Amino acid sequence: HPRDLVSLRSLRALLASMEDWRGALDLVESEIELLPPGDVTGRRTLWIEAAGIAADRVRDPERAIRALEAAHALAPLGVAERRARSTLLHRSGDLARYVEVTEALFAQSPPEDAGDWLRLGHACLELHRLESARLHAKQAVLASPAREAAWELLAEVELAQGRASEAAESLLRAAEVSGPARAVARLLRAARIVAEADAEFAHGLCEAACARDAGSAGAWLARARSAAGLGRREEAETSAVRAVELAAAWPSAVEREPVLEVGLAAAASARTDGRLERAARLLAALRAFAPQSGEVLHGQALVLRALGDAAGALRAAEALVAIDDALKFGSRSSKAR
Repeated sequence: HPRDLVSLRSLRALLASMEDWRGALDLVESEIELLPPGDVTGRRTLWIEAAGIAADRVRDPERAIRALEAAHALAPLGVAERRARSTLLHRSGDLARYVEVTEALFAQSPPEDAGDWLRLGHACLELHRLESARLHAKQAVLASPAREAAWELLAEVELAQGRASEAAESLLRAAEVSGPARAVARLLRAARIVAEADAEFAHGLCEAACARDAGSAGAWLARARSAAGLGRREEAETSAVRAVELAAAWPSAVEREPVLEVGLAAAASARTDGRLERAARLLAALRAFAPQSGEVLHGQALVLRALGDAAGALRAAEALVAIDDALKFGSRSSKAR
């Protein structure tokens, strides 16, 4: 008796008790087909039940979406079912349909959770619907001003729109509600974004990064480079000293080349302007950071000699010769092999 609803429901209950959810889902859909077309309430109730099983038990978002769409065709979905459909569409990866459904839902029933606005904003950004993404990012900021991800999204959208200064401001706001390491990363990114158009603003951001985490070698490096670009030689040198000393203490936390580049430039500036003690301090820190650097040893020998430290200059020169000899020996050994 294939049209025996009582037996069908009993079998469905049995399959559910056995946790054969796919079989139970098939029977729910079979039951819908047996109901008369005029039983709108019964059919709609079963479609919503099928959506719940497909989403929560079978983990089949596409099938759950089809069930909710079928229920909606019979009578408009309530807010809870529409939210469920929105979540399922996002999970399925159908971003265009997700945005369409969710924007209509939020226009009628705005969410209080900033996370809902963030998901919608990210989807719009991915679809390159930038004005909508910006609007939703601002809603996320309004819902939770202390949520760094909201400011981060707003910055990404503004950057995609070519609003560099506004993107930097949003990153600055994100940094205000971030931990020290993340704050420094955001401030330095903001500085890079505006450096060409507004060097003073960029420098201020580098200063803010140093203030937020005085132990960040990267922040001091950026400040030294920025100050040098503005012609503030003494500030560039003192910032470089701090950066190189931090890098020497924690060499694994930074890249070698930027430290050498900034440190050697600052040492040359200090030496040219007669600030020999500062140049010597810089080069000593650079030598601790990169003891095999010929440029550092050569610069140290010159500065120590200018300071009248003949013994120190000789030791630096001897270390430089030893490195050159080692390199020559290595080169001859390679050719011999």
